[in-house]
Amino acid sequence: MSEKFLQWLVQSSADPDKVALTVKGFLGVMISVILAISPLLHLRLEQGQLEMAGNLVVEVLVISLGIVSSLATIWGIVRKFVNLFKKPSA
Repeated sequence: MSEKFLQWLVQSSADPDKVALTVKGFLGVMISVILAISPLLHLRLEQGQLEMAGNLVVEVLVISLGIVSSLATIWGIVRKFVNLFKKPSA
């Protein structure tokens, strides 16, 4: 990847001194996915550490994080492309 493309991808289109919403959203999605598949990877806590209510809360949080992060990623991508093709004001 070229350095210019990587900078475009990571740098916020709204404020160049900040990280892009696309990247923040993508990181949130990745955390959500890791938490969701952790039982398949045998990354469970010891049996009895979490009660059913705790498991439900964790599942709701993971799903919520995934949804919010996905929306942030989509919004960041849309905003990035809109700003890419937007004509600079003279």
